[in-house]
Amino acid sequence: LMLRRKVFDKTHGFDENFSYLLFDKISKEGAVVDPCGDIDEIIKIIDKNNVKLNFILNTHSHFDHIEKNQFFVDKYKAKVVMHKEEPYKKDIAIKDNDVIKLGEIECKFIFTPGHTKGGVCILVENKLLTGDVLFIATVGKAFYDVNRLYNSLFNVICKLDDNIIVYPGHNYGNRPYATIKYLKKTNKYLLCKSKEEFIKLRTS
Repeated sequence: LMLRRKVFDKTHGFDENFSYLLFDKISKEGAVVDPCGDIDEIIKIIDKNNVKLNFILNTHSHFDHIEKNQFFVDKYKAKVVMHKEEPYKKDIAIKDNDVIKLGEIECKFIFTPGHTKGGVCILVENKLLTGDVLFIATVGKAFYDVNRLYNSLFNVICKLDDNIIVYPGHNYGNRPYATIKYLKKTNKYLLCKSKEEFIKLRTS
């Protein structure tokens, strides 16, 4: 997908994982998001476009989302960026609403715990990288706290503009990405009418 000032691409990983590459086409400053699986395509795009890979942005610290962190640290000297509550080594510990810039591109971190203690989504223009909080057909497991997961979904993500496009951390659904509006109408978890209904469904 070609966006205003960056290339946005993805590759499959451990369990239908998605990894993403972001970069500003003018400054060439870039970041890889949740690197895992077969990263050959990401490397080809980096090399072809002379990307200066400054950062590794992790939505959370589960192994299938940090699998290739060390590779990009070693090869490109990229800095690991993760929420301060995630139990993993990091160079930059971010909090809610912090921004990392890639040239003129802003990557805004939105605190969305529940799946993990320090899970985040990353908003880039009108694209939201949701990690394991929200998928196309389902939502993440509440390994940390189901009440926090509910809040992250209904009081944070669902309050964003309906036209924002969700790019999840796994390919769980009938398409790789979709608008928040579409997910509100089709994702059975987001169709729950109460917290009690959601918790019962998510913990069943």
